[in-house]
Amino acid sequence: MNALIGPSQSWIDIRKGPEQTVLNETTFGGRSSLNSQEMAYAREVHEYNKLVCEGAMRPSLVQRFSQVADSFSDSRVSDVWEVIKYMANVTPIPRSQDPMKVRCSQHLFINQAKRYLENRYKVFMQTVISEHLREARRGGIPSVLNLVGSFVGLKLATHGLNSSFIGLQDGQVDGKPLWPMVYYCLRCGDIASALKCMQMAGQGHEDLIAVLEEKCHNPEQKTNPRLELQIRMQYKRQIRNATDPYKRAVYCIVGCCDIQEPHADIAKTTDDFLWIQLSLIRTEGDDSSEHLTCSGLQSMILEQYGEKHYNANEQPHLYFQLLALTGQYEAGIEFLSRFEKYRVHAVHIGLALNELHMIGGPRNLQEPLLSVDFEDPQPMRRLNIARLIMLYVKKFEITDPPEALHYFYFLRNLKDDEGRNLFLVSVADLAIECRDFDLLFGRMQRDGMRSRGLIDQFETVHIEARTVCEMVAEKFVKKGMFEDAIKMFDLACQQEQALRYTSILLSQVVHHANKEGSLRERVQRMAHEFTERYTGAEKNCDSQTWTTFNLLKDLATFFDYYHGKNHQSAMEMLERIKLVPLRMSDLDVAVNNFKRLSGEVCKVIPDLLLATMDIAYTKFKTMKGKDVAKFDDLGKKN
Repeated sequence: MNALIGPSQSWIDIRKGPEQTVLNETTFGGRSSLNSQEMAYAREVHEYNKLVCEGAMRPSLVQRFSQVADSFSDSRVSDVWEVIKYMANVTPIPRSQDPMKVRCSQHLFINQAKRYLENRYKVFMQTVISEHLREARRGGIPSVLNLVGSFVGLKLATHGLNSSFIGLQDGQVDGKPLWPMVYYCLRCGDIASALKCMQMAGQGHEDLIAVLEEKCHNPEQKTNPRLELQIRMQYKRQIRNATDPYKRAVYCIVGCCDIQEPHADIAKTTDDFLWIQLSLIRTEGDDSSEHLTCSGLQSMILEQYGEKHYNANEQPHLYFQLLALTGQYEAGIEFLSRFEKYRVHAVHIGLALNELHMIGGPRNLQEPLLSVDFEDPQPMRRLNIARLIMLYVKKFEITDPPEALHYFYFLRNLKDDEGRNLFLVSVADLAIECRDFDLLFGRMQRDGMRSRGLIDQFETVHIEARTVCEMVAEKFVKKGMFEDAIKMFDLACQQEQALRYTSILLSQVVHHANKEGSLRERVQRMAHEFTERYTGAEKNCDSQTWTTFNLLKDLATFFDYYHGKNHQSAMEMLERIKLVPLRMSDLDVAVNNFKRLSGEVCKVIPDLLLATMDIAYTKFKTMKGKDVAKFDDLGKKN
């Protein structure tokens, strides 16, 4: 799937199409379509939404989902969530601001990405040392400096296999080469230890020491441009051609020198490469010297090198981490969602970050899953979180409607192209697909009260069950499915519409003979229920609608008598409703009544007249037969 297909091209619509789905009754109500991982996430989503609906303090979905992921015993998945935990640990973004613009202007992710890579490398060094305790000879007070010294000592012991230790310069500190010590202290994020190494090395490095001191004392402030310029000048004159790769790397990192240098002797892994690149980033408004920008690094990862360079299809979790660590959450989530194994994790990463207002969404919800906004800096992408959720839920919405509703609840703050709450629209579409109205919305009781359904757990000022029921009913009307529409209008307490469409259906079937399970039998049963509940109660319907409904119900009773050969009761019903003149004195009344009839009742008049004439003719034959028999009896007697 090409995620960057433009909105003008052929793409599936978020809204469900008008066609009706035939439900496989053996599937619905049976086994869940969710696998164990999906169900584990779904349970956490349910608990989170419950707290949101109760107005309680919201927990961090990143932390909750991360704990769920750890239970899967998959180190790759755990690593992915570990990255997200670091990247989400930033100052909250105000809801009134575009998260994409804030991210690009403040570069909050850079420090978090470096911190993750530095802590990860520290763990790596500890692991290496623990596996070679005898050779490492680690002792003294536990500290980063002590850790780095042991690690460098191990690398020295194997220097024959390590080309980066050839050509080291400027002596040693505590029996270890200076520049590897400084570099690995920086690689662990411990500037103070790096500074201590430089101070122990003696004179000749005053400018570098000054920069490190400034970074130690004011880590959040920009380094003095004058000091950085002096470092760059030294690098160009002396350090660029130095034989010590660690010395070159330290000067490049501290002074932002020679951003094109790959440092291949030192940066053996993607993590090393990325950490060095992040260390070289300066803000867009920096001085005129050559420096790496945030957007430059992002373009390098996403476009210049891209998926093929990093063998992303074979190791999608690693490429995702690269994108996430460079602040490209949207592109990373879309990429990860392409893989069946990681799709569930990608979706929940998207949900967790979106709840923190860290996902940049498109202007139009009809955009593809990943799109480009012309106002965003290159190479940023925007993620259509609504499409991500709907594509994910589509797998299980029929078999697991309770879980589907909880995922749709994340769409409550979005509007469709008609300005409607996307959560309500999604629930309405789900109701039409699964058709389990009682489960979703409850059912109307004899006392006129609606029992609770799944939708009621989300009820707020902006989310009402009646609103969803009315939306579903209107969709059924457009499809011509009036029987379902009637039920939904009734649940929405829209008596006017419920009675109106009941009358429309009655007018079409009222003259038919009643058969068990037929449309006529079902509609007549609904009509009796409405009569029981609405009679004497306050109704929000027009008097003409109520009159038409009752008249059609009486006509249904007439035709029941007629088809049941109960002609006497049928004629008594005709006498009561006064639509057909049974004698000359009834003519004016019947004509006046006809003028006031609605279109639904007028449609039935031809069948009513035909049935009346049939009854009259049957009676005539019966009476005539009796007269003939009487005449014959008299003739025999004579």
